[in-house]
Amino acid sequence: MKTKTTLSFPLELPIDVEATLDCGQAFRWQRVDNLSSTSPIIMRGVVGGKVYDVYTQDGFLYIDNATRDEEEFFKNYFSLDVDYSELQGIMKKDVTLAKCLQYAPGIRVLRQPFEEVLFSFLISQNNNIKRIKKIINTMCETWGDRISYEGVDYYTFPSVETLAKLTTDDWAILHAGYRVPGLMDAAQKLSSGDFNPECLETLSYEEVFKKLQEIHGVGPKVSACVALFGLGYFEAFPIDVWIKRAMAELFPKGLPKNILPFAGIAQQYIFHYIRTAVH
Repeated sequence: MKTKTTLSFPLELPIDVEATLDCGQAFRWQRVDNLSSTSPIIMRGVVGGKVYDVYTQDGFLYIDNATRDEEEFFKNYFSLDVDYSELQGIMKKDVTLAKCLQYAPGIRVLRQPFEEVLFSFLISQNNNIKRIKKIINTMCETWGDRISYEGVDYYTFPSVETLAKLTTDDWAILHAGYRVPGLMDAAQKLSSGDFNPECLETLSYEEVFKKLQEIHGVGPKVSACVALFGLGYFEAFPIDVWIKRAMAELFPKGLPKNILPFAGIAQQYIFHYIRTAVH
């Protein structure tokens, strides 16, 4: 029997792992039911080829089943290199943003694997979170690799090479409708090398925003989401129905200029506030 390994990271500010991993930026995490009411909230998800349990306790972020070799990956994944204390201090100087922050100060913007983010947000178009998760889970169970964790089967996200070989009839199992041509184009371009994510690393956000839209089905919102949640361009500001409403009600003149370099982080607090506190 393998001994479970755990990574731990000290936190300057608390992280709300449930809000962070289930607020619409990632779709493969779920809460683990605890028998004890005193136990921390545990979120379980598949990242890459492994299953992890994530929770916070006594000022630390813990990641079960992670090894020391994965330390840098998870520092990047949870944006632990970003000084949220400083950013939130800047935001709190704006009365309206300060109000938004009160409702979800523990949310963090993730930096997730590019390919999974791209396919997830192609699927997300005109969809709700429950259905997005269902489609993605079907993708993984159908074309991903099975892995076992604590006696339960989980599935990896399919490789682009696998997805590129699928026909329109194969994709029909997802019931993803008009999104399928975009999913097929993304798989084929990534698999063939026609679209190389590594080339994005040296580009400005404006260039990345435009480049991503060379993939069929990627419009402004999906492009901004992929740039923000998959590439770490924190100035990206995805706009959906909720954010459009929030901006009209809360920031009719736009965000303060000093917030624009990390507008995508502010967007998460605004999004949570307009959905939970206002409506």
